[in-house]
Amino acid sequence: MQLVDLRSETANTSTNYELYSQMEIVREMKEDFLNVSDEPLSSKASEIGRMANYELPDGSTVQMSSYERQSITEKLFQNQSSL
Repeated sequence: MQLVDLRSETANTSTNYELYSQMEIVREMKEDFLNVSDEPLSSKASEIGRMANYELPDGSTVQMSSYERQSITEKLFQNQSSL
């Protein structure tokens, strides 16, 4: 995976647009790549080997198991007091 220095590519862009673009990438990844299951997270631990790829706008990819994709989503729904 090759990392790209986004500062050089966004040198003539306002800070607000950079932040907006980053938030859009995160929103799209959350909606398209993460998932929620009816089964408890502990029963999904066996699926740790099933990997999925998500391609970022710069061409690099993020690879996560289905367990990781679900555990991130579960954290989004946890009560803030339990964090």
